[in-house]
Amino acid sequence: SQVSISLDKFWRQLHGERSTYETCLVTRSGRKVPVIVGAAPFIDNQGRVQGTFGIYTDVSDQRRAEAEIRFQANLLANVNDCIIVFDLDGRIRSWNRGAEKLYGWSQEEAVGQQISLMFPLTELARLREILTTIKAGGIWRGQVETMNKAKTARPVWLSVTSIRDENGDIKGAVGIVADIAHLIESHRQAEAANRAKSEFLANMSHEIRTPLGGILGFAELLSRENLSPRLMEFVTTIQRCGQQLSHLVDDILDLSKIEADRVELQNTNFEVSALINECTAAIQPHLEDTAIVLKTFISPQVPPILSGDVGRISQVLTNLLGNAVKFTERGEIEVRASRGDKRLPSSQFPLHISVRDTGIGIPRHARDKIFQAFTQVDGSPARKYGGTGLGLAICRQLIELMGGRIWVDSEEGRGSTFHFCIPLEQPLSKAVKRNQSHSRPMPVASTGGPAFCSILVAEDNEANRRLITYMLQAEGHSVRVAENGQQCLQILEQEEFDLLLMDMQMPIMDGYETTKRIRQSPRWQNLPIIALTAHAMKGDAEKCLAAGCTDYLAKPFTRGQLLEALRRVQAGQQPKEDKAAGSDRVIQALLPEYLTSLDDMVKQIDQALTGGDLETVLSVSHDIKGSAGLYGLKEISLIGAEINQAIKQGRLEGLNRLIQQLRNKVQQVQQATNSKTTGGPSYRKQR
Repeated sequence: SQVSISLDKFWRQLHGERSTYETCLVTRSGRKVPVIVGAAPFIDNQGRVQGTFGIYTDVSDQRRAEAEIRFQANLLANVNDCIIVFDLDGRIRSWNRGAEKLYGWSQEEAVGQQISLMFPLTELARLREILTTIKAGGIWRGQVETMNKAKTARPVWLSVTSIRDENGDIKGAVGIVADIAHLIESHRQAEAANRAKSEFLANMSHEIRTPLGGILGFAELLSRENLSPRLMEFVTTIQRCGQQLSHLVDDILDLSKIEADRVELQNTNFEVSALINECTAAIQPHLEDTAIVLKTFISPQVPPILSGDVGRISQVLTNLLGNAVKFTERGEIEVRASRGDKRLPSSQFPLHISVRDTGIGIPRHARDKIFQAFTQVDGSPARKYGGTGLGLAICRQLIELMGGRIWVDSEEGRGSTFHFCIPLEQPLSKAVKRNQSHSRPMPVASTGGPAFCSILVAEDNEANRRLITYMLQAEGHSVRVAENGQQCLQILEQEEFDLLLMDMQMPIMDGYETTKRIRQSPRWQNLPIIALTAHAMKGDAEKCLAAGCTDYLAKPFTRGQLLEALRRVQAGQQPKEDKAAGSDRVIQALLPEYLTSLDDMVKQIDQALTGGDLETVLSVSHDIKGSAGLYGLKEISLIGAEINQAIKQGRLEGLNRLIQQLRNKVQQVQQATNSKTTGGPSYRKQR
């Protein structure tokens, strides 16, 4: 004990010995104080020990500091995280148990070694960057590839901070290493699961849409027959149920695409008045025989032309109008377009659209939930109103994707007002003013049916072949059918056609491969090909156009949609979803001038490629990719993007082919624009 040690030291001092030892003193309050005692004997002139004297030094602070150091050392050694300390020369000074567990080297093996021990050769440049950052007093954080004792790669997240001494000088660094291999694997598995989900949805879409197209198509043909009122009621019910199923499939696919971040916004120029007129016209038939008045108002502050994803904006507005009709029995529905209160750059405009109704309203407790998926105000099994509860969830996510917000004001029993505000570009504000003084009316496409022509239909589904044949023959067209892509090519070699309807999913040879082979033949470069696809995932339309198709139709389609597609290709127009608003006279007025500049850009690419100037080709193709999309020239925009991507990836072997495609497509659009014939340009193969 401390007492026996002190007595022993005291006894030795009485015998003339000096001693230094540590003991504890107890204060009057009972607190123990650690002290170091320096004791010596007191000797008189005759050399006799007369007593002892000692110096007591309080070492409380020192012992506390030592205890803290031991605690920190134990903590560093036993913490599960990998913590490594190294000096400015890169020599390891501390290697805790977490490091031993992660990398396999023991503390004895690692301490004194260079930190490069755990870096593969491919990451030595990164290590030099870390050391440079530390010597400059900075902090380095990032993902890096390291290597364990067994030479196995370990992806980690590394955070390195400098260590300074009491004078503030940098003496080394401490690195905290987090093993992220499991996170990367989890991310990979999540991506694989998401791809599987997307593929399932695409296949489900195809499998449902194909027979559904047959049901709706034959129901439409039946409705044109001389049926009794009772049978006509049956047919109408079939059509209504089929359309509801089609809308349900569309909603599920839309929601899945948004959640998977697979939606790309397609910005085009559009007239605000045309947008509102088209959306209100779509619901007008549902207001017949009702006591509902439909009103519209556009503030003078709203520019006539804006740029944005008009298809998605229309989808949101149509959904809100549909809900207003569903939940309103009498009164009025009003659509208003005005300037929002959001502050934006001068090139942008905050478009605020509201849909007000005098319907049943929404209870206060339900207002925050209605924008969630599969949520309805009336969730009971016997609810009065139908629907899946997906519409408003899709609207919310689309509006947020466009950088805006959506909200509702409502009072139960008195009606609701749904608002959304989105930032849109005003790209043509200056061009409109510049061209107003000399703009001239453009020719308007005929509103009648498409001119009679010879059509080849490539479709593997027998019911769909019969349906499309009936639809086309009823309009006076000559129809020939092929069951797969190979048979389609054989028929094309023997007969002439004005137009080709191509199913993209066929056995033996699918529509993509068939279309590519057709486009490889100079004789069929300008043959219009309308893609028929039951897929509805992101990129499917672009994939069809990139393969060489002129237009596309998503199954199930109606007779009217089919005939509209025929009109478009005969008039040399772009697909409806991708053109920059057909009613936009300003775009039409500017198009000839743009086509001239586009021709100059193609020549510039030719000259640059001849001189080996890939930087110019890269720059000009980028301009084409962006500008062509604004004018609704989607195919040209896609080819420009493909040229741009090919140069970035170093794929130069197919560059001449892509530029030839661009040249041909520009010429085709110029010919279609300059054509003055009522029936549109002729695409019949020349012998």
